Amino acid sequence: MNRTSGAPPFLGVVNFGRGMTNGAATVIRMEPSPDTVLVFDRDEDLLVFESFVHATNWIEAIDVDEGEYTAAYSPDGGVWALTSPEGPDGSVVLARTGSVDLGDLERRVARYWRRHHAGQPTRDPLQTARRILIERNDEPRGGRLRRVITLLRRGTAGTGTTPPPRSDVTAQGDGNQ
Repeated sequence: MNRTSGAPPFLGVVNFGRGMTNGAATVIRMEPSPDTVLVFDRDEDLLVFESFVHATNWIEAIDVDEGEYTAAYSPDGGVWALTSPEGPDGSVVLARTGSVDLGDLERRVARYWRRHHAGQPTRDPLQTARRILIERNDEPRGGRLRRVITLLRRGTAGTGTTPPPRSDVTAQGDGNQ
């Protein structure tokens, strides 16, 4: 994958609201959009996008062309085809195939949970998509770009040189500015 961050910048929660009622917080939970896309890469990492538009805007054609992504699904097991018909410098196309493979999606999600959330109970694909979207929406505004700028300012005050970036910090924004 060419991106330095494991989390897509366009993740967000669809139809998730919070409100205040007489000073008490009210949480309204709604389901992710039917256009939500779960994409698995060859390292078995899971990317969840609010919609196919967000997915095609974030995913790079060169990565699709090189086989970085192994599968794409809707939360109900609908299979998406991820292609780069114009080659590595073109656009990314994500299209519904009309097929459903809920069994494969559930196996991939279970592997994701075992690998990345050891000790926690495995959640189904819809719960997983919801959780990832909600967690991403709850990240502090400003995200990675703000942290990088803060680190650079702190690390270079008066030195005249820029320190090398830490491995867990990226100069890529997360879309939450």
